[in-house]
Amino acid sequence: MKRLLLAATLLLSGAAYAQNTPWVIDSAHASVVFKVSHMGFSNIYGMFSGIEGTIVWDEKKPEATSFELKIPTASVNTGVAKRDDHLRNTDFFNAKQFPHILVKSKSVKKNGANLDVVADVTMLGVTKPVNFTFHVMKTGKDFAPGSNKMRTGGEATFKIKRSDFGMKYMVTKPGEPGDELEVIVNLEALK
Repeated sequence: MKRLLLAATLLLSGAAYAQNTPWVIDSAHASVVFKVSHMGFSNIYGMFSGIEGTIVWDEKKPEATSFELKIPTASVNTGVAKRDDHLRNTDFFNAKQFPHILVKSKSVKKNGANLDVVADVTMLGVTKPVNFTFHVMKTGKDFAPGSNKMRTGGEATFKIKRSDFGMKYMVTKPGEPGDELEVIVNLEALK
């Protein structure tokens, strides 16, 4: 996913970059935020940090773009330590057995200034496809003093059902409140 985001930014900015040159996700400026219903009473928000990954962008052939994103499950943070510990255990993310959620591109198509993406999400050892539009925000010279790198970034939003991945704790029927998660991926990458 990181590769996709960086590649998208480059394409949309019109900058000329070497084909297939990888961009590396800047973990300090990348996060995955989720929203899930708490049994219909309210919404709970959480975040994952320490995101890693790369994007390979082919400016002349955008459909050849590929990316892979690794999201560390142990980094889950909802602001409540007891709940976060529960989310890391076998009822939810099972962080010891499954230390990462993976998001890997299957196809990428240019859509105006953005990219339409089909990707595989692998969580708890189960892989499911997801579709989303990656909204490219900006590409330019890195802001760090003395850096000679380029920086790019953007954001995507999509929904998944946790029961589709076998995460059925507190879900008696698929589609009930608390089954669907809205996921926002916000990334910056460097080259």
